[in-house]
This record gives sequence, structure tokens and C-alpha cells, in this order.
Amino acid sequence: MRRGRWREGDGLRRGVYVLPNLITSGSLFAGFHSIASTYNGNFEKAAIGIVVGAILDGLDGRVARMTHTTTRFGVEYDSLADLVTFGVAPAFLVYGGPSPRSEGGVAGGVPLPHLRGAAPGALQCPDQHGGEGQFNGLPIPAAAVFVASMILLFYYLGGSGSSSTSPCS
Repeated sequence: MRRGRWREGDGLRRGVYVLPNLITSGSLFAGFHSIASTYNGNFEKAAIGIVVGAILDGLDGRVARMTHTTTRFGVEYDSLADLVTFGVAPAFLVYGGPSPRSEGGVAGGVPLPHLRGAAPGALQCPDQHGGEGQFNGLPIPAAAVFVASMILLFYYLGGSGSSSTSPCS
């Protein structure tokens, strides 16, 4: 859009560019909600937050490609949201979640491999992108959903855990 000149349809086009970023923001919020829920001892809600983040993460890329509004900012913002939602949130959930552990045991080191594997997968370098339809990187949403599904299965099978067992409280 040129300065001082209004063209019909520019407002709609600008709104379409915002749509994928709003969906990515929802994914980032779901990851933050998962971290906050883990901190408060609501591990089931934390796991659900990760699953919701995965759904929104799958949706934002499709919307951007469908509307032809893929931008460099959107790619980097999606990488940041992926790191929080699928790297930090599941690691925090594993660390603070409902699991038997002894005081001063290895619980602090358990989430480190997940987080270490998630960071390079979420942070994409320009020279690492493959061609059209080619996937380069680690599928960290799948790993995060696996962690979340194990927590949900734990509760589904009758497990219990609350903030009283959380080392974060």
C-alpha cells in the first residue's frame, strides 16, 4: 500500500495477514497456560493445554498457506510458540507433574533430554529449510502430545495428583 493512497481491499488483505499470527498467539497462550497450570498443580489442565496448542499449531500453518500470507515473521513467531508450547511446557509438566520421586533424586534431570531435543527442532535456521513438501527438523509437537497423553492416561486410569505433590508450589 502506498502512503497517502487508499486502495479497495487493502484493509481485508491486512486482516488476512493477522489471522495466522492470531492462531499462533493462541498456541503460545496454550503453552503458557500449560506452564501456569503445572505450577498451580493442575496437571490435567496442563496436559490439555499442550494438546490444544498442537491443534492450533497445525491450524496456523494451513491458514497461512491457504490465504497466501506466509511471512518470515510468521515462521519465526511460530518457532517461538513451538518452543514454549512443545518444549518448555512438557518439560515443566514432567518435572512438576504427578510422579513418584524421592527428595533430591533425578527428577530434575528427567525433562532435560526433551527440552534439549525440542530447542533445535523449534528454532529453524534459514539454511535448514527443505524444498516444497519436505520436512526438516524434529517433530516436537508429536513428542509433546505424547507426554501430555501419558498424563491424561494417568488421570483416566484413576491416578491422582494435586498441588500438594508438586515441587513447584
